[in-house]
Amino acid sequence: MQSHFRENELDKDGPIFAVDFLPDQDDHSEVDCGDSEACHADIGFMFDGENETSMRSFSFSPNAISSKEFGTTTTIHVQVQSIDDDPGAVQSGHYLWPGAPVLAQYLVDIFSDTSAKEGTERCLSNKSVQNVLELGAGCGLASLVAMQLFPEVRKVILTDHDPGTLKLAEENYDATLEQLEENAADITERLPSLSFKLLGWGEKEEITDVMSLITRSDDIGENIESFNEKGGFDLVLGSDLIYSEDVVSPVLFTVANTLSKSNLGAIMIMTQSFLYGSQTEDEINRACLEHNLIREVIYDRIAEGGARVQTFQHRL
Repeated sequence: MQSHFRENELDKDGPIFAVDFLPDQDDHSEVDCGDSEACHADIGFMFDGENETSMRSFSFSPNAISSKEFGTTTTIHVQVQSIDDDPGAVQSGHYLWPGAPVLAQYLVDIFSDTSAKEGTERCLSNKSVQNVLELGAGCGLASLVAMQLFPEVRKVILTDHDPGTLKLAEENYDATLEQLEENAADITERLPSLSFKLLGWGEKEEITDVMSLITRSDDIGENIESFNEKGGFDLVLGSDLIYSEDVVSPVLFTVANTLSKSNLGAIMIMTQSFLYGSQTEDEINRACLEHNLIREVIYDRIAEGGARVQTFQHRL
């Protein structure tokens, strides 16, 4: 099955992204855990491994403006197996959420400049990305793009709270490698190491396990807030992560304690395909203050059937 991800145009406010399988906005109401039916929907991931899946082939190329500016026509190919259905209110990574291909395309558009050796002080360049972390990776689409996109990347870590989802992401990694090898792609010789780790947002012990994959043991002290002083991830990724205000603080706690502090350009890029409620927006702003993060909305086209891209960085 071929899924077509379209990048329509770039205007002064940013590109308008559309996805063929974008669900209706009404399907993405925030989950109220006081509602038993909503809670059952929220834990539906435990049964998703039994649902029928299909393989989708994605191709991502820089948009016309990026291609002209960077002088590259590189196309990145990814194979993704997922449940072939609208996820609705079920918070499950076995589905391909609309924010994932938006994030993948945004990465290709922004980081296709392979000539840049250094970014500005707070801007990450293509060659300065060495460690990548994806939160709530689901099918792993964004990570499978990142592993091919960054020439100096050494480690890509996909995380999720569902073991079945991580298994699916690993299968998608194998399928993508097989496709690249069939196409005799030289890129397979320089691909980074990938790891698949369980991670619950806000869980200090699990965050420690993830950080230990890229941080020297003598740099890890007893205080979790010090883990990323000398190391940490240059790039943290997430798509359609926030589905209620209750998850905001755990998500941003995890971002704040995994995003590198030694690399001033380190950044978390998050996409969303559905509107947040006002309480969730307020909680994001509050949590950013608590965890010393700066939030910037790069562009917002949700009302037009598109998506929002936002970034988070450490406050200097």
